[in-house]
Amino acid sequence: MLISHISDSHLGKRQFPKTHQSGLNQREVDVMTTFKANLDSILTYAPDLVLHSGDLFDVVRPSNNTITQAHLIISEFQRARNYAPFVLVGGNHDSPKALEMGNIQNLIARIPGVRFAGNMSQRIDLRPELDCEVLCVPSNSLVAREEVIYRPMLGCKYSILSVHGMATQALPKAVDLVHADFDVNELHTHLFTYTALGDYHVHSEYAPNCCFAGSTDYTSSNIWEEVSTPKGWVLFDTEVGQLKHIAVATREAIDLPAIDASEMSVEEIQDRMALAAVFDGTPIVRQKIMGIHPQDRRRLFQGPCIREIQARCLNYQVVCEAPARDKGDGSIATATGQASTLESLWSEYSLGSSIPSGCDREAFTKAGLDLLEEAQQAA
Repeated sequence: MLISHISDSHLGKRQFPKTHQSGLNQREVDVMTTFKANLDSILTYAPDLVLHSGDLFDVVRPSNNTITQAHLIISEFQRARNYAPFVLVGGNHDSPKALEMGNIQNLIARIPGVRFAGNMSQRIDLRPELDCEVLCVPSNSLVAREEVIYRPMLGCKYSILSVHGMATQALPKAVDLVHADFDVNELHTHLFTYTALGDYHVHSEYAPNCCFAGSTDYTSSNIWEEVSTPKGWVLFDTEVGQLKHIAVATREAIDLPAIDASEMSVEEIQDRMALAAVFDGTPIVRQKIMGIHPQDRRRLFQGPCIREIQARCLNYQVVCEAPARDKGDGSIATATGQASTLESLWSEYSLGSSIPSGCDREAFTKAGLDLLEEAQQAA
């Protein structure tokens, strides 16, 4: 049996100020387009079972357009598969905490072949289509600390476990393990044919039959932690007993090498930024400026340099870090403050936003920077 595992699509995700020609947020369009590309890729392998391990939508109440597009895309996908089983698990982003609110994914579950588990754990019996059971453990089940029996129960040839939550193994060592929802070792994955994990956006394997599929696009709160990892879905062949990550192209996200500005003038920094900004398409880009003096930060955003680079990106984020200072105890601290972040955010927004006709954009940007400086001095 061939199994397709996809997760964390976050349909309806909106980010950055630029809009598509349709009037929708460009990232919202990107994420939906990438989701469809993943399903198109899955179709070429003709899997017997498709698993979506949570966070189909980015929010509990997505827009009407997002719901319509998702329903249309999944309906066409299911029609192309002759309505073969598609199991969907509720995630932390798209599952309401109160049952009386209802879950929009119940509408998706009305598409032939789609089965949905959104609140508590549920065993889905896929007989007679497949000699297979799927134990679904949605996010709400983990939050409620439901006692789940992690083992097959129906005596089927194939047994699948699909869980949406953060594993202890996926958290950085510096993060308190209280933020974890489960330990992979406690899921008894060796008892199941395959274990499909969702919530963590980076594809991560814990056994030949157990992994996080990763997200289908860059939709986490900090995409820079995952720019080096491809997006896509996972194919698992039960006869071989091995999983394979299938990459699907997304809009490129580029974290440029940091610029050491400690011995550079503002003009030299701008020249280095222009030289570094060589890329195709309209990517999402971050540029770090290290060691820039606070008095130079404001001047950095003046002039056409950043505006020209920003015009070639979906989003161009400049992160400034002041020179390191001696803490007095022999150690060194870096001065990264809210003002720097706010300046960068304002400059990005003002350079990419729509402004009234006749308004000078540089003057508009400078006025905001002046107000931020006044607020910093007052603080």
